Amino acid sequence: MLKALSYIGNKLNNLNIVWGVGGSVLLSHFGLLDSLNDIYIFIDINDIEKIDEMLKGINNEKPNKESKLYSPKYFYRSIIEDSEINIIAGLKINHRDGTFKYIFHSDSISESTKINGIDIPLMSLEDWYVLYQLDPNRKKEVALIEKFLLTNDIKNPNLLERSLRGDLPMELINKIERMLV
Repeated sequence: MLKALSYIGNKLNNLNIVWGVGGSVLLSHFGLLDSLNDIYIFIDINDIEKIDEMLKGINNEKPNKESKLYSPKYFYRSIIEDSEINIIAGLKINHRDGTFKYIFHSDSISESTKINGIDIPLMSLEDWYVLYQLDPNRKKEVALIEKFLLTNDIKNPNLLERSLRGDLPMELINKIERMLV
């Protein structure tokens, strides 16, 4: 899986765009998960055309990834080196009280790591804490991130504050506000 990530990472770096990795790769980087499930890459909505051009000739599909829960503006799934890579832009997450629009921007990148000599930008745990909170099937990941953030200090409180300006359920707003105190 890391070979696939470094392969696609090299291509993305050559495009000179803002991108970042989240999901199980991010959690694994912080020691919160032992195994990688798949690769989630977020890109800036303004870079969709560059990504479309880059993905020509790569084993990929552009499925309609819209569901009751997720409504991304852009979603690509590629299989590279037998690893599933999902590329997303303009993510919206639907919940019982409305729709949260996730803002992916350069400040969503908290740090980077090298994999097979390639720089891989990592998204923030704070953003993924909010994203996972909105998915009822991600309680385990929420608990892992929450414990990590409370134990190791919140490094990007501005991202949690930005999320509060979005359409979130009241119980999540209250939870984030308590974490920020």
